[in-house]
Amino acid sequence: MNTAYIGYALIVIAIVFAIISLIPKSERKKSNSSKKSKVEGDDSYVSMPNTYNLQLPKPIEKMSTSQIKEIARKIFTSYKAFDYKDASMKKLEEKEWHTWQVSILLMIFKKSDDFIIYDQEDVFHKFFLNASENDIKSLMRDIIRKYEKYVDTFQLKDSLCKEYIWSNKEISVIFYFLANYKKYIN
Repeated sequence: MNTAYIGYALIVIAIVFAIISLIPKSERKKSNSSKKSKVEGDDSYVSMPNTYNLQLPKPIEKMSTSQIKEIARKIFTSYKAFDYKDASMKKLEEKEWHTWQVSILLMIFKKSDDFIIYDQEDVFHKFFLNASENDIKSLMRDIIRKYEKYVDTFQLKDSLCKEYIWSNKEISVIFYFLANYKKYIN
């Protein structure tokens, strides 16, 4: 009789393990959400972009935070003047920004600083305002990958200022990300 109970117990344990193995891994890890965001109705996660190993031009790396922010504010003033809020997607894809500008903006994120933009609805295209947190993080990760792949950070400022390889969309993503990424960390 004890052998029968042991047999039944082993069968029950085997069934429980079989059921557990059929449950998708994503369903079992729902509690693991630190520094990850979840898209509504989707189990995919996009982690925050990493700039720990991102190499930027040495002159930018040596600048103080106040210098970086002052230059970034001037770049943003130019960005606002172009009024991309109502631009067509074709206009957003045009490459009008150079690598030195992008390097300055990426330095803000690398230093974990923020870039406050109060009137976001008046500045950014609806594409960015309606994008999910994961979409913005993913776009920002793509920008960092592009930077790492194509930018020679040992070039002088004059050379980097001639590299117009950054689109209006990419600059928009960077500004939108800088203005909002600290909300994504929580």
